[in-house]
Amino acid sequence: MKKQNSAADPKIAYGIVLYYFDDPGEIQRDLLEVIERYFQVYSSPFTRVSKTGDRFSKWKATDSDFDSLANQIRDHDFTRSLFLSLTNSSTKDTADQRFLFWGRRIDTAFKSKTPNYLYFELPAQTDVDVYWQLFQRSFECHPFHLGFGNFVAVADEEFMPRSGASAAKQVRNSEFFLLDFDASFRNVSFLSILENRNKLFLAHPSQFIGVGTELSSIIDEALLHSPSMTADFELVQQNGCCLFKANGMAGLREISDRFAPYYGDVSKPLMFWKPEEWSEWIVRVRGATPGRIFIPR
Repeated sequence: MKKQNSAADPKIAYGIVLYYFDDPGEIQRDLLEVIERYFQVYSSPFTRVSKTGDRFSKWKATDSDFDSLANQIRDHDFTRSLFLSLTNSSTKDTADQRFLFWGRRIDTAFKSKTPNYLYFELPAQTDVDVYWQLFQRSFECHPFHLGFGNFVAVADEEFMPRSGASAAKQVRNSEFFLLDFDASFRNVSFLSILENRNKLFLAHPSQFIGVGTELSSIIDEALLHSPSMTADFELVQQNGCCLFKANGMAGLREISDRFAPYYGDVSKPLMFWKPEEWSEWIVRVRGATPGRIFIPR
């Protein structure tokens, strides 16, 4: 039997992603309220920043991490893209927490209309119910298009490709249901699926799934015909959004089964996966035994 990962293992974190198509400048207040709540949960200050995804430098917060970030968002003209990646890594150690902001005005003239997103990678040691409360509050602040929450294998952009290859291997080989941000939440073909804004809007199940008002209006009513709360499964409906939470393996299987009609054809990431590895993993996580939910010790 494989060894249980310990809570101190920095290679596992909790990832939450929130997608939206709104102009970030127009919903600035909502975004900052959401970000501030998550920043209160991070366990250490951020140390590194990238505005490109590959070149990092020292993060020089003039005030708190949140205030310094908020000032950059407030000062930005979203006719241009704003990308920010913050981590708590040093130049030698892989980060165990990070935050990504990607936002721009999605003009009708643009060829690409993939969604904007906020991504929070948080310490795995925190009680998952804290993340569930944050997830609910996110959709109370703003009706995001779609959101996911799941334990993830950590990949530090500053240490690519080595770190990315390690994360992909960990996802493939783990007995747990783990995701990887770049292969799952930022998979290029998945973002293209979201761009279509139709009934196919999932790559695979997740421990948390938040369905915004636009998608809630097109999902089958049968998806909602379940108890709002059981030992394994929770459903919360608020502000026209539907939030689902798997509490254990049975809940994850229920989510996987109920969301089966909404899976799109997601292609293999460009790096770190062989075609047969990707196909086998997709079949597993969409099936009756997607894996055990990781529980830190």
